[in-house]
Amino acid sequence: MTRPWLDVSASGLPSITRAHWIGVGAIAVGIAAGFVLPPGAYLAFVAMLVLLAGAAVGLVLQLDRPSVALPVLLGTAVAFPVEFRGPAGVMMGSSLPLSAAICGLWILRSWLARDAAAFDRSRVVVAAVTFLGLTIVSFAMGQVPWFPSPGAPLPAQIVELGLFSLSVCLFLVAGQHIRRLSQLQWLTWVFIIAGTFTVLVQTVPGLALIGRYTSRPGSVGSVFWTWFVAITVAQALANRQLRMPFRLALLAVAGVALYHGLFQVQSWASGWAPSLVAVGAIVIVRWPRLVFGLGLVAVPLALALAGDIIAALLVEEQYSLYTRQEAWRVLWQIVERSPLFGTGLANYYYYSENFPILGWYVPFISHNNYQDLLVQTGLIGLLAFCWFGLEAVWMTFRLSLRAPSGFATAYALGTFGGAIGSLASGMLGDWIIPFYYNGGVLGFRSSLLFWVFLGGALALRRMLTRSAPVHVRHSVDPVASRPWALAPSR
Repeated sequence: MTRPWLDVSASGLPSITRAHWIGVGAIAVGIAAGFVLPPGAYLAFVAMLVLLAGAAVGLVLQLDRPSVALPVLLGTAVAFPVEFRGPAGVMMGSSLPLSAAICGLWILRSWLARDAAAFDRSRVVVAAVTFLGLTIVSFAMGQVPWFPSPGAPLPAQIVELGLFSLSVCLFLVAGQHIRRLSQLQWLTWVFIIAGTFTVLVQTVPGLALIGRYTSRPGSVGSVFWTWFVAITVAQALANRQLRMPFRLALLAVAGVALYHGLFQVQSWASGWAPSLVAVGAIVIVRWPRLVFGLGLVAVPLALALAGDIIAALLVEEQYSLYTRQEAWRVLWQIVERSPLFGTGLANYYYYSENFPILGWYVPFISHNNYQDLLVQTGLIGLLAFCWFGLEAVWMTFRLSLRAPSGFATAYALGTFGGAIGSLASGMLGDWIIPFYYNGGVLGFRSSLLFWVFLGGALALRRMLTRSAPVHVRHSVDPVASRPWALAPSR
């Protein structure tokens, strides 16, 4: 019996063999270059080679097994990223070239197949495409000299445009390529397994050495913790096809992730606040009456303790709030130059030097996705993103109410909580779309989860609205299909 991943292509070589040849060739060239290049040039050459090899592997996966490409992207981004210092000292990662290969091949295949008639035209897709189009307009506006001093270098602007474009494209790719519930299940469980490894590496002190080479804290952003907690909690609470021990294990892993944020990195609000928002959103949708009853009891207690809580928060975050207010005062003067379409991508980092902040003329960043969007893409670009966010939340909320019981309902709940938590995290940093001079290219490793999982929700909606078979009982669930994980049918 011929295995599908060993199908012979037109070139006469199996796809897995082509991938092996790519890896062997890259290693051979890298070793040979080590004998002829000086150390500095050799490191830059190896960085370029890794990027090209990652893009080539993405090409092979996207051409031969499109449904495998996204799980591979998530698994490597979450647990085993390839990170290195590229030219000009900029940290690079494997997630960006692999995503570029996946999105590029998707665009090429769609164009060659003339498959525009099958393209999803729902409101959330229109909002995403509109946001991307306005981003391109803002990139063009960024070439206008808005201030006497120059803006960001053109390569930085192009990379920022790439981060915007790949984010939206991953959402569309996931929405179009995922056609069966089994594909969505594999994507989810690969993320949970890889995420569990990353959570343990980040939390258990004895595993810190492994974390130096795999799950580096600097690139494990808020979006990862938000989506890991949201997905695991939703599967534990709503997927009744899983046996109780496995559901409890999922809750335990989610608890470890929350413990890491609340106790180990307590001062980093982005590590725990959006996760709690996500869990709260899931619980409200799952048990609205229980939450309402508890709220009647909790509100008087919260009002009684409100003064102490606010005072404690002000002591911890007073300087941060003060600097953010000062940053907004400066940024607003930049917004006034081009309020509708912004001053271009990545430019405001340099334009901010024209105005003093706390008496200093220095470049700075806003640490807020919404302020970033307002300055870079203007009021229209910010409104387009908010439109997309509202449509995504509404889509996942409706899915949570009408999806078939089991994995589908749990996935819809998880994406609903993850979307709300991620949108909340945008107030604390550039987590949803990384800013080149802050989260940068490495931040894309975490932010892509927001776009891929929402794309999965879009695919689930298409399955339901087009009456596609959502084989919940007989689908290939890599966890629920095991005897030790599947609850007995009633």
